[in-house]
Amino acid sequence: YLGQKSHSSYDATHRNTLNASMASLRRHYAFVKNADVIVWHEGDLGPRDADALDGAANVRFCLLNKETGWSVPADVDVASLPPMKWSIGYRLMIRFYAVTIWPTLAALGYEWVM
Repeated sequence: YLGQKSHSSYDATHRNTLNASMASLRRHYAFVKNADVIVWHEGDLGPRDADALDGAANVRFCLLNKETGWSVPADVDVASLPPMKWSIGYRLMIRFYAVTIWPTLAALGYEWVM
């Protein structure tokens, strides 16, 4: 999961949506007890924000930062970019899921991801 308490583009009450999503995972994924569920965040979420899987899975909260690829590449000058249709946060999310999540998960010891 990629979680945050507030969003720049839409209203998101993430305690409710994150827990609802985790409750659905618990209901529909028979092997959840054998799974690690990772909640990536920017420092604004913790175990009290997502308790729907308490005891049902190993829930890990992992901080998004420069080491996980959650940053603008060093060779990009954000101030010189033309106006963008998508926010920086959205672009970081897409880059994270498409590119930087894989070496990050490998560094955490994961070989399989679902």
